[in-house]
Amino acid sequence: MKIPLKTAKFKFYKLEIAIVLTGMVLMVIGNILGSTGENTEKIPNQELMPSESSASLTEHTVGYAEYYAAQIEKLFKNIDGIKDITAVVYVKSEGTGVLAENSNTDHSVTTEKDAQGGTREESKNVNDKNVLILKDKDGNESVVYVSQNAPEIAGIAVCVKGGASAAIQEKIKKTLIALYDIPASKISITG
Repeated sequence: MKIPLKTAKFKFYKLEIAIVLTGMVLMVIGNILGSTGENTEKIPNQELMPSESSASLTEHTVGYAEYYAAQIEKLFKNIDGIKDITAVVYVKSEGTGVLAENSNTDHSVTTEKDAQGGTREESKNVNDKNVLILKDKDGNESVVYVSQNAPEIAGIAVCVKGGASAAIQEKIKKTLIALYDIPASKISITG
């Protein structure tokens, strides 16, 4: 039995329409559920700051500033001639991290020859990247970092009681320049 040409084309279009509609439904479901990971995001450096809160960006930058200020106060409180020290650090950025990725690369080349002796070559490259996530025995997930960058310090102000001498202030300034790699113009010391 021979099927008329019009009926065969109509059945083919029904199949195409069904495939397209299925794809659209899957895309809508994917958009509704959302994605779970981004691999280019700024992430606070948790080794530099022992705070484990996963709060907003401003809370992280304040946390870094307080952490650095406490480091400075602890460092200079034992210097002779300093009775009391208070430090304030302004942090411009919160630091960044580069996430580790699993990547799969597939390269394939297809060569076709037709009856007239002509050839056609098709090359296909597929790159698939996923962020590396580790689960501990309790089921908690954490991302893995390839590298982490410290936050950028914009300025330091130090108030020293009993440290009004120029020699002590110069010693503090040189130490801060060496430790945090910021210019002397971004450091203010009062006594």
